[in-house]
Amino acid sequence: MNNRFSFRPFLAALVMITTTGTVGISGEILASSCTVPGSHASVQIAVDDPSCSEIQLASQPYDEILEIGRSLQLAGPVGGNSEVRGRVVVGDASTSVRLENLGVTGACTGGVVRVTGGAQLSANVLRVTWNGSVPCVAELIFRDGFENP
Repeated sequence: MNNRFSFRPFLAALVMITTTGTVGISGEILASSCTVPGSHASVQIAVDDPSCSEIQLASQPYDEILEIGRSLQLAGPVGGNSEVRGRVVVGDASTSVRLENLGVTGACTGGVVRVTGGAQLSANVLRVTWNGSVPCVAELIFRDGFENP
């Protein structure tokens, strides 16, 4: 009779957990979809949560200045009216952010949508609007390379 401990049941359980999308073999939590409002009270709280790789916004205004320093997707509902009233700043060279079905309205101080540090921003149905209360020249609506050919 062999009295050695077997790791097979443990590995089978770990693989089953991995396929359900909750925990990876390395112990990292796999990314998931988060909702605002819903699973998170604000957009910035969801952005700061490393388990949220996709953030779904309800069709409403969000009075926030978003600072995004990691890769994620931020999306409003198709045909909805999700709008960040403030600013979106995307930074960090390893960051890739996708914005979908979203409006961003703000003043031009610092740019309405600002991409810094080599980050990448892609968008589908992105509406960027200057709110008109602060003097602004067109090239400052987008900042960090968007205005240069």
